[in-house]
Amino acid sequence: GWIMAQCPSHEDKHRSLAVHEDGHHHCKAGCGEKGDSYKVAQKVGLDHRKYARGNVKSEYKTPSAPKIKPRNSSPEPSSTNGGVPDVYLQETDPNDTSDTDSLKSDTKKYHKYLMENFGKLTWPLSKETVERIALGLDHANVPVIPIRDASGKIIAMKKHKGRQWGNNTKNKFFPAEQIAGYDKNKTLVITAGEKDCLVAIEYFGFQCATVTGGEGSIPIKENEDDEDPWDIADGFRQYIVAYDNDSSGKSGGMKTAKEFLKRNPSAEVRVIKWNEECPDKWDISDSVENDHGMTFTEALDNSTLVKPKIKLGEFKVIQPNQIKDSKPAPVEWFIENKC
Repeated sequence: GWIMAQCPSHEDKHRSLAVHEDGHHHCKAGCGEKGDSYKVAQKVGLDHRKYARGNVKSEYKTPSAPKIKPRNSSPEPSSTNGGVPDVYLQETDPNDTSDTDSLKSDTKKYHKYLMENFGKLTWPLSKETVERIALGLDHANVPVIPIRDASGKIIAMKKHKGRQWGNNTKNKFFPAEQIAGYDKNKTLVITAGEKDCLVAIEYFGFQCATVTGGEGSIPIKENEDDEDPWDIADGFRQYIVAYDNDSSGKSGGMKTAKEFLKRNPSAEVRVIKWNEECPDKWDISDSVENDHGMTFTEALDNSTLVKPKIKLGEFKVIQPNQIKDSKPAPVEWFIENKC
């Protein structure tokens, strides 16, 4: 749950700092204060080392994740089987070093244009985040997103809701370089697209991921020699699918949730439930920009549990949390006397 406290970053008379029980926080007065208890401890003079979550090997700090108690702008393009109607994939040779050089050049070019025209970016992201991920902008003011592998190497570029190009334009989880450092004992929030994913990571500090193929698309391993795109996303304790408030978001969200549950039967999988008063197509970014994320946190609190189908013919699948530590009954021997 959430509690309200006084914000240390501005003169706060109304307890505008929302603090989650997991330790992360953000200020609803709009002063920009957000992060986790580690940062607050530093600002108020406490020993911040006591509040650290541990070191992360990569350059990206591991975000926290929401703990949801069991309780009963426009979307990314939807698709099936990992294909996206309005994302045009360009074939390239993965062994061609000129492709890699071209990606580096494109990243630098688009990022430079964005930093010189930062006011044209409509996404609610800080310059720090934009610089860290090298987000770009084209001359039509469309965000250009570098797609990286788990090691941080740029393997493709994607224009928001547009085409992809590079060495690997297959549907995959984003941002892989950050997901690789996530704590799998915590929750992974699945968003509808890269924009919502980056906004939720920055604003809420959650562990978030999305797929580059668009809302509702399912990454698949196309060839036997390919790396399984699910390796990086499987194995988390809990998954929460947070798609947009529209028909495609609801159907695509349930489809995605069922896929995660099928692949991770021991995990708890939930789907957020937006308030009925939220407008059609309302999403995470809309919530952050219009109500400081309150409608999204409410949707998380009202999330519904996705239950597996446990009967297969005459057999019943036993979930790990249903297994009881009980001793079997003693064996009784019956000897028939035929003498």
